[in-house]
Amino acid sequence: MKFKRNIYILIIAIVIYFTLIVFYKKVILKDEFNYVYALSTNVSRGDKVLESGLVKIKISSNILDKYMTVYTGQGYYRDDYLEGSIVLEDMILSNDEYINAGINTEIISIKLDSAEAAASYQIEKGSVINIFYSAKSSEIESVFNSINKESVISNNLESGYVTMKILENTKIISCYDKYGNITKTGNVVETILVEVSKDESIKINNLKNYGKFSISIIK
Repeated sequence: MKFKRNIYILIIAIVIYFTLIVFYKKVILKDEFNYVYALSTNVSRGDKVLESGLVKIKISSNILDKYMTVYTGQGYYRDDYLEGSIVLEDMILSNDEYINAGINTEIISIKLDSAEAAASYQIEKGSVINIFYSAKSSEIESVFNSINKESVISNNLESGYVTMKILENTKIISCYDKYGNITKTGNVVETILVEVSKDESIKINNLKNYGKFSISIIK
């Protein structure tokens, strides 16, 4: 009888043990913990987010909105991060946000003078445009002579104003509003990104100090 009682006690104990394990996994862990990603290696700004460089860990679920919980196979790191760092959503740039120039080119931002200069809100990423620049002739004379672009001068080079077509058939890489947010079609665009040669980049960045930019839409 004592042997049978011990067997019953052992069976009951095993049932209770597995019941508690199931309850812990299904209820306690489900409610209080979830999986997020942490870095398994050091990463640098611009590195592509790869699953091989991530490891899953458990954290309290009350802060899940701050962390990356799903691997999408896309995105690039915004900055340099150390191994072991939990991956925050803000640490990842989407494919649309990440801009990468070619070997012999640079990507520059051009702030447009006004909504009218932005072609009545009709531009967006992928639009093909011409970019014009206007300034007082005397202030940009040296740059004007080196650019050698199609231009119109009012009055004369010493006292008038000049308008130049500095870029032609240029595709817009991205558009931003005054807060730095990527815009959608129909929204006010303040700044555009375009890809230019390194020589053009130097000259255009120099011109930013003296005049204003506007555009016309090709398509």
